[in-house]
Amino acid sequence: MLEGSGNEVDALMVDESRRGARLVLPFLLPTVYLIWIILGDATHATSVRVAFAACVAMILVRWTVLSTLSRTEASAIKSEWRARAFAGSAWMVSVCFGAIYVTASRDTSAIQLLMLAIVATAICALAILSAASSLTTYVGYIAIHLVALAAVIHTHHDSSGIPMLPAMVLFFMVALTMIAHRNNAAVREKTMLSMQVREFGLRDALTGLRNRAFVEVFTEQRSNQIVAQWQNQGRRKPAPGKSLALLLVDLDHFKKVNDKHGHAIGDQVLSRFAKVAQSAVRSGDIVARWGGEEFLIVMEVDDREAAHVVAERVRVAVSKSPVTDTSGRSIEVTCSIGACLFPFDSTRAGDLTWQETMELADASLYRAKAKGRNCTMWTQPDPFFTPRQLLAHLREDDADTLVVRKSALRAA
Repeated sequence: MLEGSGNEVDALMVDESRRGARLVLPFLLPTVYLIWIILGDATHATSVRVAFAACVAMILVRWTVLSTLSRTEASAIKSEWRARAFAGSAWMVSVCFGAIYVTASRDTSAIQLLMLAIVATAICALAILSAASSLTTYVGYIAIHLVALAAVIHTHHDSSGIPMLPAMVLFFMVALTMIAHRNNAAVREKTMLSMQVREFGLRDALTGLRNRAFVEVFTEQRSNQIVAQWQNQGRRKPAPGKSLALLLVDLDHFKKVNDKHGHAIGDQVLSRFAKVAQSAVRSGDIVARWGGEEFLIVMEVDDREAAHVVAERVRVAVSKSPVTDTSGRSIEVTCSIGACLFPFDSTRAGDLTWQETMELADASLYRAKAKGRNCTMWTQPDPFFTPRQLLAHLREDDADTLVVRKSALRAA
């Protein structure tokens, strides 16, 4: 199993179980109505009607719990509390079913009890669909539900006509529990395998770093959240919000390394950079292979200075970590870094997408190479141009025109 994946598997299992339970719940209300019909005259008793009302109320409460969990991010509620809320609501529904059996038992016949046993077994069979997260959830349906019914049958005044009925109920309880256990194990194994496949699909095979696909998904989600935060803060004017620092890193003269020393040594250089960069960044920062010899570091920062410190730490660490070739000779490795903050301009948080901001980081990288490599260059907001205008000029490769226009604006 992948390191640290146990909690994530549990969270995914809870979500899988929640989806199954939401499929089951719509069947429970008509099932309650069916039990009402089976009991017939027994439903005239006030205690029976109270038990029915409590059962319907608890089914609706469980639906509300599941709906709330589905709208809440996994990070907002710890997985163990999600599991407890999920299992607890199942137990309460089952307690209410048990209350129906107990309160109605005095005025029911053996035939009615037989029909209730069939319906109860069907309910527990449905519950298998929502037993993915843990057997505790399933036991919440079955233990009280069927054991209460078996006890009522065993003590019923007319149970002598069907002496095997309690044993039949217990048999179905054991059989369904075994089926649920196998279902639980199968779903967990499938979830773990799916998670491993997803994990491997979001990592670079050579370096073990996150790959471009992962960064695009993660950054798209986080950038939308950050833009919303900045826009809300712009209306309320509190303290500044967080930004994403996008550091585009290119290994200098990597093609020469491949041509002179071979691709095997080139792979060593890439792998070595991955280890050095990961040790140089902060916990929680993302280092990903962007493509070829390009890497992308994504970090959440308060300001540009904090990101620049990390960028320089990475650059210096790489320059101090040479790779040795097959003959024992040391190969010096350096890198150039182009950087931008997202939002690019906090006063215009929604002007540029993170992909467009990456174009500005790429332009910074080209400036770093033009400056002689082994340095970090930033592109920052320009008071004379909006972020969109600045990006348009960079796309047109019209740096000279940009300088002329800026000079004219200053003169004016």
